[in-house]
Amino acid sequence: MLTLIDKLTLENYKQFAGINEIEFSTDLKQHITVIHGTNGAGKTNLLRATRWCITGKAVQPATQRDQSIMLCWQVANDCGGKSLSIGVGMKVRQGAKKFVIQRRTSYKKVRKHFLEERNKENLTVSRSHKNNPTDLHGLQRESRLNRELLIMSNYFRRWLEDCQYNLPRTSGVTRAAILELIQYRDLPSKLPIIAKESTMLFRTIVGKSSHYHSTTIKITSDCDLELIKLGQNIVSSLAVEELVALSFALLLTVLKVSGKRFPIFLDSPFARLSKYKNSIARVLANLDQQVIILAHETELYGTSSLSPRIGKEYVIQMEMEKGTSRIMPEELMVH
Repeated sequence: MLTLIDKLTLENYKQFAGINEIEFSTDLKQHITVIHGTNGAGKTNLLRATRWCITGKAVQPATQRDQSIMLCWQVANDCGGKSLSIGVGMKVRQGAKKFVIQRRTSYKKVRKHFLEERNKENLTVSRSHKNNPTDLHGLQRESRLNRELLIMSNYFRRWLEDCQYNLPRTSGVTRAAILELIQYRDLPSKLPIIAKESTMLFRTIVGKSSHYHSTTIKITSDCDLELIKLGQNIVSSLAVEELVALSFALLLTVLKVSGKRFPIFLDSPFARLSKYKNSIARVLANLDQQVIILAHETELYGTSSLSPRIGKEYVIQMEMEKGTSRIMPEELMVH
């Protein structure tokens, strides 16, 4: 089933002061939304916000100072003793059904510290044909939606975090990625299909001139992934770019074989790629699902195949003096 994110709204989340909104392209003829931003502008925090909204789990702080993990520090410092509300909302579509997911909490400044108040975090899911949103227990009753969103969130994480590059080398992670989407009883029939189609996609990405073009992906009954060349498994010898290409081919194929069409988030995908940049861009351009690319300002140079498929573009504008960021549609930016 096709899942689309219509809108993401942030309120005082991380460096995004006040209300910031992104309306994603949902036209499958122009299925790509691009969000540009310099390093440190907050691109990855958009994904963290989405994941927190879906799961309630926030990424652990990198420093002790960032103990609140979600607090917009500039706004917090100006709030005095008042409470500061933090929220993330998403409008999601699955088939003909529309849902609204919201999560909120608040912090209060006490002397020099920010303390989370009595947890006001609330998750609501509204169906399009209902006037009143359900509460958290209502979401739990929506078990199918809940599972779909959790899986989608895990896919966001795997494509964004550094562990994605170790996916082919780590059997446990590979197994989890497959079992999330393919029921265990279906593995005997699905694994050969996944191996065959991911091999074709990997070869497409690396190109005929690469010596990896003659390799074959093998997935064992335990979901261990092997890349076979001349009878040898060479996964452990792959360089970073080949690991990215192989992870991308595997995850995209598992998603396809499962029949689920989630939005795909990619955080600075081409900044780490040079060798396979154009071929991965062509693969993304030909997908029939929503793609959201978080990119450095110059990162998309040389990926012209994406341009006709980009439906919406945004820029994260940093306000250096205030230490905050805001999200603006590309067409509103003054160059």
